Amino acid sequence: MILVSDYDGTLKQQEISNDDIQAIKEFRAQGHLFGIATGRALKILTDDLINFDVKRDFLIGTNGGVIHFEDEDNVSYFSQIRPELMQDLFAIISNYEKAIFYVSDGFQYTTPKIIQDSETDEKTVEIPEQIYNSACVKGPSRDENKKIYNVLRRQNFSELDFFYNTYDIGYIDVVSRGVSKSSTINKIFVERLGYRKEEIFTIGNSMNDVEMIRDFNGFAVTDSDPQIIPLASAVFPNISACIEHLLV
Repeated sequence: MILVSDYDGTLKQQEISNDDIQAIKEFRAQGHLFGIATGRALKILTDDLINFDVKRDFLIGTNGGVIHFEDEDNVSYFSQIRPELMQDLFAIISNYEKAIFYVSDGFQYTTPKIIQDSETDEKTVEIPEQIYNSACVKGPSRDENKKIYNVLRRQNFSELDFFYNTYDIGYIDVVSRGVSKSSTINKIFVERLGYRKEEIFTIGNSMNDVEMIRDFNGFAVTDSDPQIIPLASAVFPNISACIEHLLV
């Protein structure tokens, strides 16, 4: 059996409780796999996990753009976005005051500089040189983030997908078209490693968890986006309650 948990708002609800940490240890001790699937880049996630004794078998970062098994030296899956597409995205985001655009190589984020020419009022964008795995857009408010999300979805980006995450004031994750937490779970565990879908369970709380909840025996936590709850086969207050249910 495999349990894949979202991180922010699901496993980590302000903190990660000792009950959840112990439940994960018991789950793994019985021979099952536990992993985290997040919109964060991998290093951002692991830097945060240093504060908690969470044992895991794998980490899925950037909404499915990268997966790393704890017992392997290299990543098992990695997606890329063409630099030209990032340039087009930057050009759109530069029209929004105080919007921040983070680009990621799958492991950490870089903040590009958006420069405004005071004489011509033209905006230019300096793009950091790196391999592009994903990106994240965050405006100054929830309303502004929803506005940016809707604008990006209406653009002709046939090679990109956009996820609106309701955590905090909201933000928009950018990935290659077809990449999601669900698609990477399927690609690695079902197609490559031969697990049956019936053996894989997921739990989340936000819109970037929709596909994995729908496709893999999905659960939700109590404090989830209201649109998530009807999709879940069960709702739990935390990970320990979910694991208790699975181990019965």
